[in-house]
Amino acid sequence: MIATNLKFNNPQHSDEILNKSISEILTANTLLSMANIRKNGDHFESWICTAFYAFSSSLNLYILTPPDTQHIQNLSHNKSVAVAIYDSHQEPTQHKRGLQVFGSCEQANGIRLVDGYRLYAMRFVWLPDFIKKPEDFAKGIIQSKLYVIHPKEIKIFDEPTFGEEVWVTVSIEN
Repeated sequence: MIATNLKFNNPQHSDEILNKSISEILTANTLLSMANIRKNGDHFESWICTAFYAFSSSLNLYILTPPDTQHIQNLSHNKSVAVAIYDSHQEPTQHKRGLQVFGSCEQANGIRLVDGYRLYAMRFVWLPDFIKKPEDFAKGIIQSKLYVIHPKEIKIFDEPTFGEEVWVTVSIEN
């Protein structure tokens, strides 16, 4: 998978170590949980879903999901999302790794659709069996569309790299 090479300007950890940790966690996992806000009448409620993902070197996350799902409908009111990425098979007594990502989500269009399609098809080799090129999404061959999550902040939990119970927070400028 694509390694990241972003500048974080974190005073405690080098960009190289931060990029390596994030890239390894993103590469080792394929499923994320995404939370957002559902408007229900005059009040708001939390909502969560799971989706398979691909990622870019700028840490954009791409998910494939039907546009009529509740989590996508929620984006029409509020594009803010929180994402958790981790291996659910980790043992509580061993060193753990995971990411919490905070940002926004929208349907991928233009160059983001092209990049997202390429990355998703590389990671999930079955996609080109249905969608031969990015323009095919508009043809309705499959119900799902490609969405891009733009991270603004990432909390890294990587005990083998940073120590037990240490969270490292970095900001992303897209």
